[in-house]
Amino acid sequence: MRQIIFGNTKVDIENGKVDIQDKKVDIESVLSEKGSNFSVKTTVHIHRLFEKFGFDEVFGRSAVMELLVIWD
Repeated sequence: MRQIIFGNTKVDIENGKVDIQDKKVDIESVLSEKGSNFSVKTTVHIHRLFEKFGFDEVFGRSAVMELLVIWD
């Protein structure tokens, strides 16, 4: 029998059924809530990065440093 420890409870992962009817997490509200804790400076940086790279482009540390004029 395969088990996994979840907190202080052992859960049988071999014979147990997963309840896929559980309420899903609203990712939009979670991200919106986290975004409200960002400083104005961080929010500006996020917007500048998104304007430059959008959803489809991958970027690295050097591109971020160049765009936001951040130096070591």
